Amino acid sequence: ASSLQGVWKHYFALVDASKENEKLEVRIASLEGELVRMGEVAEENKRLRNLLAYEDSVPGKLITANVIANDPRAEFKSITIDKGSTDGVEVFLPVMGPKGLVGKIGKVGIHTSQVILIIDPNSAVDAVIQRSRARGMIVGSSWITELKSGYYLTRLEYLQSTSDILDGDVVVSSGQDGVFPHGIPIGTVQGVKLSKYGIFKESNVIPFENMAELQEVVVSLR
Repeated sequence: ASSLQGVWKHYFALVDASKENEKLEVRIASLEGELVRMGEVAEENKRLRNLLAYEDSVPGKLITANVIANDPRAEFKSITIDKGSTDGVEVFLPVMGPKGLVGKIGKVGIHTSQVILIIDPNSAVDAVIQRSRARGMIVGSSWITELKSGYYLTRLEYLQSTSDILDGDVVVSSGQDGVFPHGIPIGTVQGVKLSKYGIFKESNVIPFENMAELQEVVVSLR
């Protein structure tokens, strides 16, 4: 009887331990999920802080928008944001991401807008080399670069043949095209060469923003 009683006590102890383990596993899973959510919030806050930095350099009111559609495989390189005419968004307004220039508003709906990205072949941005102030035009090429996975190339064209430009130079918006504010980071120079007839210099430019991974942007209202 004493032996049987010991077996039953051991059995019930095992049952209680199993139930406790199940509770602990549920608790651990809950805590792990909470950590993931906290990590997402921290990353979002970091991106938003970077976006708020434009308040010191971009004139006018800024509004933050979420990217709700983004297909980098599409023929026209664009994204859709969750802000529209009811928020004050208009065609041609500049759009920036946490790291640099993204594009301009191309189409406006009531509650959403389409942004034409700087990697789109129809895009053009008047730009300067930050170091030397050499001036050229950023045009979209929509080619994927092998140097940075997932990043698309743009091109810097119409530089004078004597322009001071080197690989690694930073390109920023000039502010002289009447669309984009002055001094917004665009990307870095890679592969400087003379154009076909030797009249101009040209180069690839790797944008600072990975357009396929954009989640939040800011729109500069007039």
